[in-house]
Amino acid sequence: MRIGRLPKPYYHNEPYAPIRRLTRYRCHLVESISREKNYFLLHLFLKYSSFSALKPFSNTFGKASLAIILEEISLDDLAKKPMEDLVDFICAHGRNHFEDPHQIAEKVKQVARESYRIRPALANSINLILTTSWHNIKTMATALKDVNKAIAVELQGFPNTLESVKGLGPVYSAGIIAEIGSIKNFASHNALAKFAGLTWRQNESSNFKAEITKMTKTGNKHLRYYLLEAANLLRVHNKIYADYYASKLREVKSHRHKRAVALTARKLVRLVFSLLKNQQLYQPSRESRCQ
Repeated sequence: MRIGRLPKPYYHNEPYAPIRRLTRYRCHLVESISREKNYFLLHLFLKYSSFSALKPFSNTFGKASLAIILEEISLDDLAKKPMEDLVDFICAHGRNHFEDPHQIAEKVKQVARESYRIRPALANSINLILTTSWHNIKTMATALKDVNKAIAVELQGFPNTLESVKGLGPVYSAGIIAEIGSIKNFASHNALAKFAGLTWRQNESSNFKAEITKMTKTGNKHLRYYLLEAANLLRVHNKIYADYYASKLREVKSHRHKRAVALTARKLVRLVFSLLKNQQLYQPSRESRCQ
């Protein structure tokens, strides 16, 4: 107390509690869907061991791909299936969206020929697990859509300027606002970045400076998640952030994407702090002059 090293006071942001519950539950749903998809792919390898390597479909979880995966048919029967019937099957489930269904059918047959054979009893268990796992994924995906709608409705009670940024929609804006609360709690964008854990430890000595330094990740993991996801969207929809991401992508040879997105998120922190503090709409021309 004598030297002034006191912990910062805790501010209970009661108005933000409902929307924070929704945005954190959304994080939980996204993590659960990702985990369930990995579990699905694990058992897909047991059924079709060469499916991931040959990639007959660009999207493993597309309708036509899932129709092949979930069909209760042995590898030998799939390999012997007439080409015309297989092409018709793919076109019917893919709604004729494929440019070359014959090429896809050839790859499917190649998957059937090159995959490891398993016992019929085990195949029945794998088919049941794949079907049940896919039902879980669909259920959670539907819940995610409902939560996104609820977040957008809840955000209407919090007027903000973050949505004026092209590419930063209501869901990610809500996630950032819900975790920050009142921007008055942060003296600068550096304090906000530290709160989110978007800071890096220094690793240098004399003339040596490490090319790669670890992110601290000691702050609010939910805020960090929404900032990283928002930055990943901005690199696609916002030219300023796309150029910044591209410049950081060229700087190193390892962990290029993750590093570039993290640095883009750190840049986003400055923008978020400025917009929330000054309550001004986003102006790309002003930000481009500050590069």
